[in-house]
Amino acid sequence: MKGYKIFNPILLYLFCLILVSCGGAGSSGLVSKIGTSTNSETNNTADPTLELEIVSGSYQFNNSSYATSCLSYKESAAYNNEGDATYWIEPTSGNVIKVLCDMTTLGGGWTLVSNRQLGTVNVEDCGVNLNAFFQNPCGDIDNITKSDSYSIGSSSIRSILNSEGEWMFKQFNSAGTFDSDDAFIIHHTASSDLFFDSIGVVNKTLVTSICDFENTNCDSSDVYFLWTGNGWWGSTKCSSGFSTGPYLGNYGYCHNGIGTTAVSNSLFGNRSGYSEAKLWNHNNGGKDYQEMIWVR
Repeated sequence: MKGYKIFNPILLYLFCLILVSCGGAGSSGLVSKIGTSTNSETNNTADPTLELEIVSGSYQFNNSSYATSCLSYKESAAYNNEGDATYWIEPTSGNVIKVLCDMTTLGGGWTLVSNRQLGTVNVEDCGVNLNAFFQNPCGDIDNITKSDSYSIGSSSIRSILNSEGEWMFKQFNSAGTFDSDDAFIIHHTASSDLFFDSIGVVNKTLVTSICDFENTNCDSSDVYFLWTGNGWWGSTKCSSGFSTGPYLGNYGYCHNGIGTTAVSNSLFGNRSGYSEAKLWNHNNGGKDYQEMIWVR
C-alpha cells in the first residue's frame, strides 16, 4: 500500500499565527534622529504623539529630534501653527543649529540665511569681503535688527535648506517699512547654492525664473543671477566683466540676458542697479536698506 503524507490545515493555520506574532521577516523597527540617513522625518511624520516644544527658547520635536529645515517643520504633522520664530534644525547629522523661520509668507517654510545691515557702506560686521561673509557664520540669530549682520555660513548648509529651489530677497528702509514692489523671488535648481565660493570672477548663473514678491508675475526667459564675492561689475550692467576693488562683492539678477547693458534688478519696483544692490564698500542707495535673504 502506498504511503501518503497527511496535510493538516489546522496545523498550517497555527504555524502562520506564530510566524506573524513573532514579527515575520518584514519589519526592522529602526527609528533614528531627523537628518540621518535612515529617513526619520518619515518616521516622525507617522508618530501621532509627535509635537513641537520649546527647548532653550526655540522649537524642536518633543522626542529630542529635529527637522532639517524650516520647511520640514512646516510640512510635519507635528506642526500646529507655531508660527514665525526660532527653531532648532539639524541640516546634517550631529550639526544642530538655531535658525529663524518665516512660517507665514507664501505658505511659510522659509529659513533665513542672511541679514545685511543698513546705515553703512554695505560692509558687514564679519568678513573682509562679501564672499567671506556668506561662507562663514556671522551674527546672533536671536538679535536680528536693521543694524545687525547675520549669515548662516556654509554653502553646503544653504544647499540643504534650499529643497524647493526658492530664494526670497526682502529689503526694508530705515523706518522698517518693507519695500514689497522691489522684493523678488529667484527660482533655481533645488539643493543648490547661489552664494557658492566666488573669488576673482563674476559668476553668471542661468536660473529658472525671477518672480515678484507674490510669486505670480514671473519671467523665465534668459534670466541670470550674477554673483561675485570679492569684486564688482561695472555700473551693475549685465554684460560687464569682473573688476577688482575697492568694492568687494555684489549680486543681483538680470532678466534680459547677460549680453545687454541693462542694469541688474530692473524688472520690479522703482529701484534698480546701485539704488538697490548692496555692493560691498560702496556708498550707494542700497546702503539705506536692510536686506533679508530666505530660502526654502
